[in-house]
Amino acid sequence: MSAPNSKKIDVGSMAPLVKELGQLYTYYFDHSYYIQNEIKNFIREFETKRGETDTNLLAQSLTAIQNASNACDTCKQLGEATLDDYLSKVKLSIEKANATLAKEQEWSDKRRKTRETHMIQEEKECDEFLAQQDEAKRNIAVSYTHLRAHETGRN
Repeated sequence: MSAPNSKKIDVGSMAPLVKELGQLYTYYFDHSYYIQNEIKNFIREFETKRGETDTNLLAQSLTAIQNASNACDTCKQLGEATLDDYLSKVKLSIEKANATLAKEQEWSDKRRKTRETHMIQEEKECDEFLAQQDEAKRNIAVSYTHLRAHETGRN
């Protein structure tokens, strides 16, 4: 049962023309094969360059890390070598400071004892002087009393 308006087209005689049109279309308009190859080449070059760049960056990082590690080791060795020297110098300085403080304490104790001795001696001298002054005052008072008595006896 075929449709009343359907016409069959015979493509057999047009087959070479259709084939030719397909080839022309592929040649002028279908660039997928060429583009696909270009994309593959670009990706290959990009990955190669990126790989080289990454490799170079990793090598530079590794070199920097090794340099830093060597510097740390050198610093540690220098620190350990000089730390003992500084520690001995600090201990010697502390001993000298303690000796100086002991001498200062001894000198301070001597000064304090000398001051105390001088103060005691000055107190004794002051007490003697005051006693002499009291004695002289009494002698003057007695003399004055005698002199008054003598003067009143004359009058």
